[in-house]
Amino acid sequence: MKCGVVFIGLLLTVDPRENESVFSLISNFPKGIIPISDEGGGNFICLDYRHDNTNRSPKITYYDHEVDLERNFFYLCDSFQELLNASFIPDDVIEDRVENNLYLPDEIIEVWKKKNTANKA
Repeated sequence: MKCGVVFIGLLLTVDPRENESVFSLISNFPKGIIPISDEGGGNFICLDYRHDNTNRSPKITYYDHEVDLERNFFYLCDSFQELLNASFIPDDVIEDRVENNLYLPDEIIEVWKKKNTANKA
């Protein structure tokens, strides 16, 4: 299933010293769920390993904190790459993070550079 356009909020850091890091938040989620993006208001985009026996191919889910705990994860797409392909992060946010050497996954920078190269051609 193809992922629709996904607006990605604040990507979580993997630095355990930061308050809003994957490590500081992971204990708030069921086993197999790893939050990767803070969408504001207590909602997150997550890697969902709950149904992946290999621990290699998590589905991407959206966590909505206002929905019943048993039903608050909504399927977005089949893979992280599919999420990146469908993602929209405002260019000024990416430019700022690249210029100031702030963390962004290499995959996001690569997709952004390809998009900008294609747009200039």
